[in-house]
Amino acid sequence: MDRTLVDFVKVLRTAEIKVSPAETLDAMECMDLVGYENREFLKNSLALVLAKNPEEKEAFEDLSLIHISEPTR
Repeated sequence: MDRTLVDFVKVLRTAEIKVSPAETLDAMECMDLVGYENREFLKNSLALVLAKNPEEKEAFEDLSLIHISEPTR
């Protein structure tokens, strides 16, 4: 899952959301704390760590719909 997060951070950076290496590590720790079971909770938790202003939060929301979806069963 760390690789998926790193890929997602790359997408965020492409969308002009500034994510530092330290924030990426914070996001990894966040994922360890909240787990992967509840994807909505995970998405909201990552938004708190990675998106810093209203514009970034909106872009994060749009991009997270693609990258943080319910797992296929």
